[in-house]
Amino acid sequence: MKFRTISIITSVAYVVLSASLNAQTETNGIVNETIPELDIRISESQKFVINNVTYEMPDVIRYLIENNGKIKVLLYEAAMADTDSIAFTSKYMPVLFGSADYIRKYYPEDAQTLYSGDSYLEKSGKVGVQKGFSTGTTLSAGIQQKYVNNYNMNPAYGDVEYFQNGYFFSIEQELLKNIFGYQERKQQKMLDNRKNIILDITEYKISLMSLEAVISAWEYAIAFSDCSNAKLKLDETRKVRSIIKSDVDLGANENYSLNYWNALVASHEISYSKSLQSLKEKERDLKTRFNLETHFDEEFLNGSPGIYAVMTNRPAEINFEQALRMAYENRADYTSALLNVKNAELQMEIVANNALPSLKAGLSVSSVGQRDSSSNAYGDAFPGDRINYDASVAMTFPLYDPKQKTDERNAEFQLEQARINLAETGKEIRNDILNSIDLINTAYDAYQKAKKTRTESEQYYRRFKTHLRSGRFSAADVKNALDMMIDSRQGELRALMYYNIALLQFDTVQNSFLKNNGIEIVKIIENQKHKQK
Repeated sequence: MKFRTISIITSVAYVVLSASLNAQTETNGIVNETIPELDIRISESQKFVINNVTYEMPDVIRYLIENNGKIKVLLYEAAMADTDSIAFTSKYMPVLFGSADYIRKYYPEDAQTLYSGDSYLEKSGKVGVQKGFSTGTTLSAGIQQKYVNNYNMNPAYGDVEYFQNGYFFSIEQELLKNIFGYQERKQQKMLDNRKNIILDITEYKISLMSLEAVISAWEYAIAFSDCSNAKLKLDETRKVRSIIKSDVDLGANENYSLNYWNALVASHEISYSKSLQSLKEKERDLKTRFNLETHFDEEFLNGSPGIYAVMTNRPAEINFEQALRMAYENRADYTSALLNVKNAELQMEIVANNALPSLKAGLSVSSVGQRDSSSNAYGDAFPGDRINYDASVAMTFPLYDPKQKTDERNAEFQLEQARINLAETGKEIRNDILNSIDLINTAYDAYQKAKKTRTESEQYYRRFKTHLRSGRFSAADVKNALDMMIDSRQGELRALMYYNIALLQFDTVQNSFLKNNGIEIVKIIENQKHKQK
């Protein structure tokens, strides 16, 4: 009986080892103890192999920018970032203006009608162009025309019917408040800063979305490996259970042994179902991000996942001061906080300028000719023999303006708020850099330990098989050893992925992920605008 039991254990171990790892070959009746290498693809840089085609990281990001729906939405949002700035400059565009009047009067019959006529008709109009400038200057120029008919007026007292046509030009300039466009230039600069804030935030969001898509590809590869291993465990456990059942039927084993293996099969069925569901979710998520059609076929588990993450296991070379400087230059939250400080300073200057009196100077020049025909009237006005000048200066200054006082107070408070926020953002970025460096070190250490765990597990499994032939272990021990080895191999793959994610996150906290891969969002946005035009 003892010999029979040893034979059963040995046969169980052989089935598990040969079927699960495909690692045993037999030469002259001797079992070769080799185990296949762990399928982890390593390179100097992070890459992806999709359907046997290798893609460098910049190519993957460009593909995402062109095809990911959410990223395209952000690009359109960034393309509209200059809306307020352009709207502000529209006030400087030339404006065509015009007006027309029609006047008809009837006078009662009296002695005055001899001088004025018994009725009066006037038709007049003007047309011109007005343009404002960022210097606070407004120019207007145009032509005007008037037709007059004094019906039944005695010609001895004036022209009964005539045209009064001419030209006009005017200029207006602010001399104190908003002197030569002082305020408007500040406001334009503030709007440009806000546009840059939107662009910086959009670039940061695109960087995060690209990073998430890259990570989703790695998670998909991990989920594929998880699912493959879960299926492997389930298949081999069922094989072992079949052998145990045969032994129980023959009376060579106890019923409780079969209960144990039934429970183990049920447990692995649950694990496989969960891992299969997780794989489906990862595939849908990955293909949605890359704008690919989703078609899940469980049979593909027998082959390759179609996408491999080529990762790096090189220790990271980190310079804290350089990383901090890079973050201050590129982080959207810091550049936005810095621009908000500049805008608050500009607002302070605008508010201070608003406290000045409003002093406006204006000059109008016109020349009018009067003739019996329209063309002759214009000709009479053109030489400028009768040029009219109208110069004016107007000043307004409130004796007390509570709104101005409130604006000055609020501008001062807002500047202080912006400075505090800038300082706090700087502290947060410094912490982010330190935390990211710690994460890289921890992840790399975890990878080294996971690699050692896998190596020790494989050595344990090899030595375990050597002693297995002596019958010193049960079939359950065999299964546990197999599970431990497979789990350790999967653990190493996960640890390496987390290390590579930590490296990408380090780029993200500096907002250098896109720049390091040669992606210039501003150029992409400009090209998009050009295509739209």
